[in-house]
Amino acid sequence: MHEQRQNTVNSIREIIGRNITMKSPADKEIDLSRILHPQQNCSCLSPADKVSFLIDTDAYFRAFRSAAIQAEKSIYIEAWDIYSRERLLPEDADDGYSVVLGDFLNQLAREKKDLRVYILLWDFAMLVGMKREWFPIYRLGWKTHRHINIEVDGIHAIGASHHQKIVIVDDRVVFVGGIDMTRKRWDTPAHHPVDPRREKIDGVQYRPNHDVQMVAAGEVAAVLGDLFRKRWKRVTHQQLNAPSNFRGACPWPRNVSAGIINTCRVGVARTRGRYKDISEIREVEQLYLDTIASAEKCIYIENQYFTAQKITNALVERLEEEGGPEIVIVLPLKTDGWLSQYTMDRLRTLAFNRLYKADRFNRLRFYYPYRKELDDDTSIKVHSKLMIADTSFVRIGSANLNNRSMGLDSECDLAVASEDKKNIEEKISALRSSLLAEHLDTQPEVVDRAIREKKSLIRAIESLICGNRTLQPLQIDELSDATVHLMKQQNILDPENPIDPEEIIEKFMQEDSGKNRRLHVAGITAALLVITGAALLWKTMPVQQFLSRAALSSFMETVQASEYAYIYIGAIYVAGGLIVAPITLLLGLTFIFFGPWQGLAYAFWGVCCNATATYWLGYFAGRSTIRRLAGRRLNDLSRRMGRRGILSTSIIRLIPVAPFTVVNMVAGVSHIRFLDFLAGTLLGMLPGILAFAGLVDRGLELFESPDFTTIMSFFAILLAIAGLFLLVRKMVGKETELLQK
Repeated sequence: MHEQRQNTVNSIREIIGRNITMKSPADKEIDLSRILHPQQNCSCLSPADKVSFLIDTDAYFRAFRSAAIQAEKSIYIEAWDIYSRERLLPEDADDGYSVVLGDFLNQLAREKKDLRVYILLWDFAMLVGMKREWFPIYRLGWKTHRHINIEVDGIHAIGASHHQKIVIVDDRVVFVGGIDMTRKRWDTPAHHPVDPRREKIDGVQYRPNHDVQMVAAGEVAAVLGDLFRKRWKRVTHQQLNAPSNFRGACPWPRNVSAGIINTCRVGVARTRGRYKDISEIREVEQLYLDTIASAEKCIYIENQYFTAQKITNALVERLEEEGGPEIVIVLPLKTDGWLSQYTMDRLRTLAFNRLYKADRFNRLRFYYPYRKELDDDTSIKVHSKLMIADTSFVRIGSANLNNRSMGLDSECDLAVASEDKKNIEEKISALRSSLLAEHLDTQPEVVDRAIREKKSLIRAIESLICGNRTLQPLQIDELSDATVHLMKQQNILDPENPIDPEEIIEKFMQEDSGKNRRLHVAGITAALLVITGAALLWKTMPVQQFLSRAALSSFMETVQASEYAYIYIGAIYVAGGLIVAPITLLLGLTFIFFGPWQGLAYAFWGVCCNATATYWLGYFAGRSTIRRLAGRRLNDLSRRMGRRGILSTSIIRLIPVAPFTVVNMVAGVSHIRFLDFLAGTLLGMLPGILAFAGLVDRGLELFESPDFTTIMSFFAILLAIAGLFLLVRKMVGKETELLQK
């Protein structure tokens, strides 16, 4: 038996292609209670005075807010995303501080003269920013105190992202987990089907969300602080000093008093993709493999995804082993978005089938949190990234169980091994019972009792499954031809390693000739000179007085009467495009000043001028410059626009996926021909311009003579626009989603 197991282990090593230590618990070469080994499966093993676990976002936001209020020197926020208007509490606070994230940080910066806040975000692609706050570095910058510093980090391989979710307060307290302080995250363990507190800014209800965060105090916070400072320096070339000379107590969150582990060691496991001179780190993956190999009784996992091939291989090997551990995995019923459901959900079906085929001893269960009141599209979203092995080990962090989190994206998990300490094992067991009690709608002590009585995690769960809120088995679909075909594309859909940029450029983008590069440099230099000159003019000359409403009205009357009106209008639209002014603003002003009929002619002319100028600006600025603006997924949009230029451009204009100017510049470096681009733009803008003309005309009439007929006509146009939008969205929905992705 031992020889057979060793042969299997050697086979797994060959598949993985790395020298991975995967020994059986019987060999006693890996002790789960002491599994953390620096430079092997974690970067360091650091002392912590306290460690606790925060289940769901409400607990985390409250804990973060409490720690931040106590901060003296520094708050570091390292995130995939952030939203300045996110409420940290659903109710108003009685401590004098705002509950809105941006206002809260500003208030802290104003009141604490020694406090500095540093926020480091992933430099996300603008074209996939539909659900994110536009230009956070600039939008927040206009409102933030000078002691709040915001930077975006785009130093990573093509196709990668910075996915870490870390907050460090004074290098003394650190939060790590799956939660960003952004939209559609807040929820409580109750996960009510309808909760007015779980609404976006626009009042739309989002689905219940389950997540987990770890909080630790002590040297481990300083270790994470140092890692933050290194990444900050890489991005900004600015060296931050570690905070020191504290006057107050440790800023441990005052609302976190239960479930605390006192005095332990915490392992820091990371993923970092290879990029230029940045070396690869795969500690996250190695720690998963070592933990799976050493677990004796049970492995409990919560995760958003399940497609990581090497993790699947390791679990298959344990399932085939006689006397191996039980494996319970909690996932969402479906992932977010049709594209993810078509790709990631089908890829996880491949993993499911492999694991169930290997489950000879009936020790595997996949579950999802079920609530009768919720349908498939609003089922509870599992966003946590957690693993508990036996009651000796727990890890919580940002890493999903997909390939990209193992070797491509930047990730960070914290892990605690019991080191044979009974009190730590009790806290780890209590965490697992609390999580299962939430999912099964019962109490932790009930879960504890069931596990003791059944002497099996799976049988305990099955004995508690009942009612309208519980865990339900995930159905395992048959392997369709489409799913099998996806398997061949897994390295593209869920890459484990950085994608070769030259391959992408060759496939999707035009090459820059030497002549083009010179033109790019000249164009960028000229643009910078124009912007600098405009800024100096604004600063030194009384330009503002010419921008009053009376002055603008007078100017527009002059333009209207001039034989050069079209030149003036074209110049205004071009200038608007260069400063990325919303096209709707320019159209609105056009119809306000020139009326619906003359305004239509000017509007179409202005759109042509704007689109033409910014298309060629993108062309001369070049691929690399526009990629910095439009993001890494520029290639996909470029390909689509080039392949079906007029149709794709029309759809983008009907339901825009990015600012007007940005799409124009992306088109300039894509394969789309200029005339196709211009025709698609005019065709796609036609319904919107006509609707806008009628809306502005009726709106002005409403203010001048608000009678019944005017009011009804205004609302009739509003309804017509809404109906047109819904009709267009339904007709081109599939293509639009492809373009957005």
